[in-house]
Amino acid sequence: MTVTLLKSAFTAAILTGFAASLQAQTAAVTDSISGFTLIKEVRARTCHVNSTLSSINGKSVVFALHLKKNGKAWQTIAYGGGAKPRKRRDTLTVQFDGAVFYTRKVRLNNRGIFDLPHKNRKETARFVAKLTSRNNMVLLLRNNKDGLVVRLDQMPDVLTALQSCADSF
Repeated sequence: MTVTLLKSAFTAAILTGFAASLQAQTAAVTDSISGFTLIKEVRARTCHVNSTLSSINGKSVVFALHLKKNGKAWQTIAYGGGAKPRKRRDTLTVQFDGAVFYTRKVRLNNRGIFDLPHKNRKETARFVAKLTSRNNMVLLLRNNKDGLVVRLDQMPDVLTALQSCADSF
């Protein structure tokens, strides 16, 4: 279990560009909540939760939510386990319980990492509200012909832990 937690912590550090601070031991795995790993990054005053899931095509994908003490929040998707996207430019459709929330252009880096493209904090807040009030979220990548289904039944507990972590700074 320790190896899995460390692997998840390292993946989250790579996702958020904080690998150097992880090596400097400023980030720590603090908990596991409903299949998500909670990581507290003291120097950046940021908390992260991430879960490794399987894409529609069976590829390893990490879904992560990030929250800074100042309230800035964002979400990241990353192909893991050496899986790389076929196309770096794509069209992402985000659906909650089958209803489209938005469709936007995204650019994946060469490792298949991208942030969800919310336009502003208000839209991010609406996105997070849907995470706690819907059953499923589907993220579809049109050009890569892949996607991710995230069950949201445990998301209120995950978001509460994320907020508590950010409040602890």
